[in-house]
Amino acid sequence: MQIDVSAEHYDGLVRHAAAAGYGNVEAFIAALANEPTADPRGTLSEDELRRSAAECDHGIKAIEAGGGRDLREAMLELGRQRGYGQAQ
Repeated sequence: MQIDVSAEHYDGLVRHAAAAGYGNVEAFIAALANEPTADPRGTLSEDELRRSAAECDHGIKAIEAGGGRDLREAMLELGRQRGYGQAQ
C-alpha cells in the first residue's frame, strides 16, 4: 500500500518517528497501525458505564433542583478538616 503525503507532513512524520525512537517513517507508521486503540469509555464495563451515567444524571437533577454547595465554601471546609489555614 502507498500513502501520499505532502513534503511538509512527511517531514513531520520523520521528526515524530525519530522522537519516538524509530529509524524510519515506515516502521513508525507500522507501529502506529498495530497499536491498540483505547476504548473511549475507559475501563468501565457496560454496567459500570450505565451506573456512572445514572449517577451523573441524578447529580445534575439535584443541582437543577437547587441542591449542592458553593464550591469555594466546600473547598475551604475540606481544607479546615485537613488542618490547612485559609489563604490570605
